[in-house]
Amino acid sequence: MVADVLVAITAPVPAGRVLAGVCALLAASVVTVSVTRNVPVNRWLRSLDPEQLPTDFADRDPRAYWTKWNQVRTALAVLALLGNVITAGLLI
Repeated sequence: MVADVLVAITAPVPAGRVLAGVCALLAASVVTVSVTRNVPVNRWLRSLDPEQLPTDFADRDPRAYWTKWNQVRTALAVLALLGNVITAGLLI
């Protein structure tokens, strides 16, 4: 993410600057999704005793929610990677 910001500021090619800026935003979005969506679910699950799950666990089962946000996070990361590859191609 830091490298994307540096390229966005210093790249000699305008398209490279714009694309690097977009990649920086995508990378920041990956972190944001991780911290605000996936990590809280992971912490909650770690706090549970697997032998004594809450009686309403079936209703509160977070796997679908976690999976949805993990897919969002993965898509953002893949888009950032592809954008970085394209940016590198523009700058080489």
